[in-house]
Amino acid sequence: MDRLRKQLFQIFIWKRKIDIYELIPKIDFDLFKILKSLKSFNYRKALQIYKDKTSIIKKINLNKITCSTCNGRGYVFDKFFENIYKQFKEIYKNRPVNLPEFDQGSILEEDVIKRVEFIYERGDLLDSNILVIGDDDLISIALGLTKLPKKIYVLEADDRLVNYIKENAKKFNLSIKVIKYDVRNSLPENLPNKFDIFITDPSETFKALKTFLSRGMQGLKTKGAGYFGLTTIESSLDKWFELEKFII
Repeated sequence: MDRLRKQLFQIFIWKRKIDIYELIPKIDFDLFKILKSLKSFNYRKALQIYKDKTSIIKKINLNKITCSTCNGRGYVFDKFFENIYKQFKEIYKNRPVNLPEFDQGSILEEDVIKRVEFIYERGDLLDSNILVIGDDDLISIALGLTKLPKKIYVLEADDRLVNYIKENAKKFNLSIKVIKYDVRNSLPENLPNKFDIFITDPSETFKALKTFLSRGMQGLKTKGAGYFGLTTIESSLDKWFELEKFII
């Protein structure tokens, strides 16, 4: 039995009826493969295959082996980042609504701050020049609120976000510069090789990923770092492999 079917079996041992949206985060395969496997999955057959292991599997509660406090992400807020979260949450709730023409999709406020924690932990926040390409999640503001980066440049195509980030950068005295920019065009001539890190979270088509990552890499200094979002829900592991080869 393949790994996906094993994952399904280990989940169904504990909960036979489960909502698809509850199931998806527990499995590290893309949505197409999950739905395909669900159609052909036979629980009774799986019980027969693993009949000598079933009693052991029933002792292992999947809901207990990942951290309930951080939802398995490995990051929680200390007092400093809790204060950043409170400030950011007030700004975030009034951001422009997502528009399909820009393929926008925002994550939770707390997850934005956890990304900032992740970047800080790796030494990429302190005194850094940061390039953000597309900012649906307003991570530039979250980064700026820490007062740790040297300078943050935001390249954004949506006028509403450009203006909203500018307004809040001015209001909270954040070191953020926002430029309206279409990622299909070359980087502005003063930006290549100027940044310690780039951050981007494009749509997960291979073309979009390559384009956004290319712009980010062009902006980096030697030995710079890049941060980008990629799921196993929209992107198959084959796509992950091809993208890794592209980056290398």
